[in-house]
Amino acid sequence: MDKTTCNLLRFVISFVFLGAALAGSSASASPDKGKWLPISPEDLALKDNPASPGDHAMILYHEFFRDDSKWYETEYIRIKIFDQQGVIYGNAKITYEKGFEEIQNFQGRTVHPDGKSFDSEGHITDSTIVKASGFRLDAKTVALPEVEPGSIVEYRFERHWIGRRLRASSLILQQDLFTRDAKFAMIPLGAFYGIKATFTWVGVQLPREHSMHPIHGGFELDARNIPALPDEDYSPPEEEASSRVDYFYTLDFGKGHEDFWLEVGKLWNTDFEKFAGRSGTAKRLANDMLSPSDSPEQKLRKLYARVQKIRNLSGESSKTEKEIKAEKLKENETADDVLDHGYASWFDLDQLFVVLARAAGLQADPAYVARRDGPAFDEQEHNLWRLNGTVIIAMAGPQAFFLDPGCELCPFGLLPWDKTAAGGVRFDKQGGRVMQTPAPRAADATRERHADLRIASDGMLEGTLAVSYIGRDALDWWARFRDEDERGRKALLTDEIKGWLPEGSEIEITSVSGAAPGEDPLHVDARLSHVGLGIKAGHRVLVPIGVFESRQTNFFPHAQRANSVYFRFPYQQSDSITIHPPPGAEFSSVPEVKHVLSHDFDCDIVSAVKDQNLQIDRRIGVNEFMFSVDQYTEVKAFFDLIQSGDASQAVLDLQPQSNPN
Repeated sequence: MDKTTCNLLRFVISFVFLGAALAGSSASASPDKGKWLPISPEDLALKDNPASPGDHAMILYHEFFRDDSKWYETEYIRIKIFDQQGVIYGNAKITYEKGFEEIQNFQGRTVHPDGKSFDSEGHITDSTIVKASGFRLDAKTVALPEVEPGSIVEYRFERHWIGRRLRASSLILQQDLFTRDAKFAMIPLGAFYGIKATFTWVGVQLPREHSMHPIHGGFELDARNIPALPDEDYSPPEEEASSRVDYFYTLDFGKGHEDFWLEVGKLWNTDFEKFAGRSGTAKRLANDMLSPSDSPEQKLRKLYARVQKIRNLSGESSKTEKEIKAEKLKENETADDVLDHGYASWFDLDQLFVVLARAAGLQADPAYVARRDGPAFDEQEHNLWRLNGTVIIAMAGPQAFFLDPGCELCPFGLLPWDKTAAGGVRFDKQGGRVMQTPAPRAADATRERHADLRIASDGMLEGTLAVSYIGRDALDWWARFRDEDERGRKALLTDEIKGWLPEGSEIEITSVSGAAPGEDPLHVDARLSHVGLGIKAGHRVLVPIGVFESRQTNFFPHAQRANSVYFRFPYQQSDSITIHPPPGAEFSSVPEVKHVLSHDFDCDIVSAVKDQNLQIDRRIGVNEFMFSVDQYTEVKAFFDLIQSGDASQAVLDLQPQSNPN
């Protein structure tokens, strides 16, 4: 749980502790901790999944039990391994939020087809998966012993919540493997004043064989033959795409949706006003920084730049906990604390910007949004936990700017991709109002490539390449550069360019500019050599038009699709490539133009001979970030057209016929 969530729910948790004391313990018993479930001879001998032949592995049994009155949950998983590719499932990986959760009482074993059992010795590897923007996700991994095709692996563990913190979760019914048998049970805290537990079933299509009944205010679900979550590239976030049960606590105002968020916004604003206080420091800073002649937008830009100069603790992903503790940093309680200390989390930096803007006489309001890397916000759910990000709406006259100064990589006016087209709630002293941030634009994520190349008679190319990354494309690189020195940055860029060219190509990065956050665009110059693109055919060389697409596989090879198509954001790509022929040779033919122009897509792949050189101009635009399954035919047709255009060939004639004139 990050600081945003803690602040949003601070007023809820105090009630929960009281409710937990009054609720008493649940009458339900957790699963038996002492014994493994019996394994049938048929399962030991099983060689394939009869419901989905050819699977590498399948889940024979999955059990999940959560009991909020005891502040813990348990999970039990049994997997059958069918072939060598399925052996990877012998690595049990359990993710958790360090500092908020503890994984306890892990047990695991492997059982061979002859019934021989090998118990795990409990060697657990800890690793950090994500550590950024104030959020940290760790994993415990156990390599179960003696795993081989035909084995059954099974493990179980308990997840305990430190400090009895209230938490929400999503129960994902579909896994990446087919599940034969499953049992899920969720039991909330007992009822208490002002708080209610809520279950929301999202996208759930229960198997034909299932039974469900209420249990202590929650539910118990038994299900059979749950299909695996389709494994498709460019799919929505897993939680959004899969069948799930959202389980959370919320305030019970007994009002409709609009009034609910109005009241919640008032509570959030009370918390914000405590942070803002009567900040004389903020007022003096705004007066000192700004000129009466500055326009409202100029004032916002100056304040934004000032906030981003403050040390952003959330961006220091490379620092260890020991290093952070050694600094003995003081907690920020107010805006003045942030300015005095000179450091803050992303959440406090966002709040500080609002304080400074208002001190300068500008209108600025905070909003809490559901980031797009997870499930979408639904105002009818009343799910406060879904709102896990902050955006600032600042006005410069009639123009609204959606800003995130707490994102150290984001220049003024550019939101992180996962906060675009994001639903949420904007609030002030009048209360909360449901809103949505603007959808991302293709023009805000651009890559431009310019190449001047010379082709030899053996089809090898060499020359120079200049690449510019603009907007979110640059932001992606700044994030990758965060913990890299100059050598590391060049290595990353070299690998990127190698991925565009045939195997064996050589790349030398000659210069990099704009590698620091906010220095848009990021510009890279490189020298290319030994690029084996041309295909020798007698006295001719065939030259694919997609010079930088030789390794690109088909984006969407299948005729049918189960999931929506989901890109993080729309984008534009443009290439301008000049290829000079060797002495005495000439380009004798070029492929036809590929052209598409629609609301969702645009494409131009044009090649021509100009001044004896082959000139290739390629422009691709994807103008939306999500397409429904019903739109898949259109999406596939567009990317198939691009692939066809890139594969088309110009002809270089090494022995052109003499001009009879």
